[in-house]
Amino acid sequence: MSRIDESAPRSHYHFRVSLRVRHPSVAPEKITEALGIEPKHSWKAGEPRQTPIGRLLTGSNHDTYWTADIAAGRWPSNVNEAIFDSLKRLFRFRSFLHHIRAEGGTVELFVGWFFENQSGDVLTHPCLALAGDLQIDLSFDVYPPDQPQNEYEVNEETLPL
Repeated sequence: MSRIDESAPRSHYHFRVSLRVRHPSVAPEKITEALGIEPKHSWKAGEPRQTPIGRLLTGSNHDTYWTADIAAGRWPSNVNEAIFDSLKRLFRFRSFLHHIRAEGGTVELFVGWFFENQSGDVLTHPCLALAGDLQIDLSFDVYPPDQPQNEYEVNEETLPL
C-alpha cells in the first residue's frame, strides 16, 4: 500500500458520475430493461410534467429522461479512472446506446465534481476514444470550494450496472 505524501499540496475533491439518457419517445421502462439498472429519476415524453415529489406542473415532458448514478469517489481516486471504468462496463450496451442516438436521443455521463481546494485531472485519450465509440457525451458540473460542500459528501463506491 502506498502512502500519501502529507507534505505535498492537497487537492481534495469528491465526485459522482451519472448516466443520463434523453429520447424523443422511448418509455423509461425500456431503458431500464435494456440496461438492467434502476433509474434515480425518470419521466416519459408526452406525460404531464411534475416535481420530484409528484406535484403537477404546467405542460408535458418534451423528451423521455432517465438517469442513474453509476460511480462515485473521492480524492485520491482518479476521476478519469472512474469514467473509464464506467464506460468499459457500458460497452456491452453499445448497440443499444447507438440505437438511442440513431433515433434522435442523447446519452451522456454527467460528472458532478466537488472541489475542496484547487484541483484537476486529465481525461486520457483511451477514455475519450471509448466515450466516442459508445457515442456517450461527457458533461461536467464543477463545484468550487466557495460553495457549501458537506451536503454533497459521498463515500467511495461503484454503483451496479
